[in-house]
Amino acid sequence: MDNDLRTNKKVERWQVWFFMCKKALLLLLMLIFCGTAYADLRFAADSIKLEIEENPDDFKSYFDLGLCYIAIDKYEEALTAFERSFELNSEYILAKYKIALVYYVMDSLEIAKSKFEELRETSYDKKAINYWLRSTYKMCGKIDAMHGHLDGAITNYQESIKLYRRTWGLKRELAMVYWKSGDTLEAYNWLDRALEDVAYYEFGSTTNKWYKAICLYDLTKFNEAIELNSSILDSDKSGIVLFNHGVFKIASGDSRGFENINNAIEMDTTGFVSSVYNAINAILVDSLSNTVALLQQNISGLQSSGVAKGLLAWTLEKLGKEGEAKQLWIKCYGQLPLGTDIESMRSFIDSFVQTIKEANIPQ
Repeated sequence: MDNDLRTNKKVERWQVWFFMCKKALLLLLMLIFCGTAYADLRFAADSIKLEIEENPDDFKSYFDLGLCYIAIDKYEEALTAFERSFELNSEYILAKYKIALVYYVMDSLEIAKSKFEELRETSYDKKAINYWLRSTYKMCGKIDAMHGHLDGAITNYQESIKLYRRTWGLKRELAMVYWKSGDTLEAYNWLDRALEDVAYYEFGSTTNKWYKAICLYDLTKFNEAIELNSSILDSDKSGIVLFNHGVFKIASGDSRGFENINNAIEMDTTGFVSSVYNAINAILVDSLSNTVALLQQNISGLQSSGVAKGLLAWTLEKLGKEGEAKQLWIKCYGQLPLGTDIESMRSFIDSFVQTIKEANIPQ
């Protein structure tokens, strides 16, 4: 009976998700997670514009156009597209959510927070209400944390978690907020809860160790993360495990981790690891424009990797592009150790780069 109930709950969650996203979800997967090139994304945007010329009242086309613009970091254009989508259909709450999200990424955090809070007052379809409430609480928690309002962040995260059955990612981020606040006991408490959620899905002991290593890295427990990751390498020498091992080592102050990243290149079929490796080499010889190009050439990797986004944000700052850099720092939230504010994330990347520079690695 319990298993049937659990299955029904999972089915219901997926039904709600697809109900809200429909073809927008499919487009997002195609454009971002498949690593589509910037030129292809621009072509997709142009194609959607042609659809809009034929049917100017199609709110979904405007929404899809907004997704394209987000993927190529054209946030003003994305905001205009999402706002038009919502004007055409005021019941399309997903567009309103994306408007708030764009303000968040554009560093208009107070506006973003007010937009997320407005969503809580909206009349929802019963199937969708928990999804929107938990998402708005989560985003308000992120904004509070980035402003250093840790008590508010903790409250918002906890409210969001109440509405999720299993959410290792939220609990992991809450653990970072508690660690940042100096409450290490609660940090480990929420870390344990996050790992309980991972164990619930029965990924297997190796994958569970992998998640735990990432959590330890998040809390700056680098040596413990390295030790645990070493035990994973005994049975799984995949590219991502080797890449993480290198990142953990460099984070701990051991520049030999750069060799681990190099070794991971052969096992990576996406080209992402080689992009990061070559980008770091470009940083070492102060070829910062080349660093930017290398990190931007693989969209899917850039979207998913805190280190890649952090290195790109750091490089853009060095080039004087502070606006673009700040947007990327915000995207790094929760993906770098103690990544609850820009200062902490910048300090981590500073140390990361300095460790490699001090090793005098031959070019």
